[in-house]
Amino acid sequence: MSAELARFQELLIEVLREETDPERALDRLRAHPDAAAHRDWLDRVEPRMLRVAAGLVRRWEVREG
Repeated sequence: MSAELARFQELLIEVLREETDPERALDRLRAHPDAAAHRDWLDRVEPRMLRVAAGLVRRWEVREG
């Protein structure tokens, strides 16, 4: 895995954990320099997918913690 992809994945998990509004999460991801290489993907992401992903991140975190 490239370091660039690893940074983006860490950012994605952080944003999904912290943001409850999918539109705000998407805006935050688009604005972050670590997401620059993934801008095309972000432009195609459905906000509802981010809502589902955020729920999964929070559930897994509870199990892990």
